[in-house]
Amino acid sequence: MTLLTVVFFINLMLSLVMGIILIKSYLSHHSSLSPLLPTLPLHQYSPTEPVTRPQRGLLSFFTASQNQVNLEEWCRFFDLLCFSLKSGLTLRQAFQALLEHVTGPLHSGLQQVLHEINLGSSTSDSLNHWLNSLEDPLLKRFIFIVELHEQTGGDMVRLLKQWTPQLRQRQLLLTEVKHATKEARASGVILSLLTPMMACVTWYLHPQLWHEALNTQLGLSLLIGTVLLWLIGSLWTHKLTQGTRHY
Repeated sequence: MTLLTVVFFINLMLSLVMGIILIKSYLSHHSSLSPLLPTLPLHQYSPTEPVTRPQRGLLSFFTASQNQVNLEEWCRFFDLLCFSLKSGLTLRQAFQALLEHVTGPLHSGLQQVLHEINLGSSTSDSLNHWLNSLEDPLLKRFIFIVELHEQTGGDMVRLLKQWTPQLRQRQLLLTEVKHATKEARASGVILSLLTPMMACVTWYLHPQLWHEALNTQLGLSLLIGTVLLWLIGSLWTHKLTQGTRHY
């Protein structure tokens, strides 16, 4: 009975220590990400949605999904676009020049945009139609910049040049967070396997202890408490490590 009690309290201490470590890591990622959030205003295209959201909503810009373009590809696209516009090309001419330098969804999207512009659509309307095939938050922000340029004549090159370095900083932070998430996930797996392994070793070395424990009220209480604590710790660890994956 004493050994089972020791196993229970060891599992309790390990769960608490691991939980504290994971929470501190989780909170540190929150604080390290927030200072470098993109400073461009949020623009919504549905009249039923608010113009702005809480700052933490910006973190979803960089959530990986099947319909999103790689962040580095967007940065390269904006760099080339800035260079083309600064060289004196119009936005339509810049899109035409970029076709030779982009691939994948960006290439097909630019082709679609140029086709609609040639048919008489405005640039902003053509870009909005692109959202039907590429639901990417960065594309929405780019459309906002284009609409702002069309309505006010603002300096689009300056806005893009301010935005692109922030995106590159975000990419560096994402890489660091991914590495930290892998380490936390590995620690969580080790912690989750520790209790079953200790139980198996105890069963192998002292089978009579398990027999006594399963036939006494105190032993059953400690066993149930250990199992519940293990399940809660495993679920908690999984939730924390899955949460850091989205940054």
